[in-house]
Amino acid sequence: HLDGDLLLTAALLHDIGKVDELAFETSIEYTDEGRLLGHVILGTRMLREASSRVRRLDGARLLRLEHAVVSHHGELEWGSPKRPSTLEALVLHHADNLDAKAAGFSALLSGAVAAQETWTDAANLFRRPLYAPQAVEDDRPVRADEDSQYHRLSA
Repeated sequence: HLDGDLLLTAALLHDIGKVDELAFETSIEYTDEGRLLGHVILGTRMLREASSRVRRLDGARLLRLEHAVVSHHGELEWGSPKRPSTLEALVLHHADNLDAKAAGFSALLSGAVAAQETWTDAANLFRRPLYAPQAVEDDRPVRADEDSQYHRLSA
């Protein structure tokens, strides 16, 4: 049985440690704590400190929330101190992983579109070329009566 409240809380807080991991001044740099501990450990520490102020976050729920945060990278070699062992942690890991892959895919496609290429290079996160047809299609003239992307796609 999936605890939706726990999953939503974990989804909102799983990267909270990044606020202490990174310094946002003139550029984004790692703090000493960030380099030595990383956002997973820093975030877990922050959760533990804040938990005393949250009435519904008892010992067992806090433990499950901390586990979801600690394991959200999914694999030891991807930076997780632990692999997901609860349903909420597993769902969070896969959602976070899918979000990262979708962002990477979009960035690669944006680069191909900017370069007016139909395919990305194969040397990327996905180890294969990705199809970016909009790099060519978006250069087609738009008729005055076309007021949405739907018209362009259906033409």
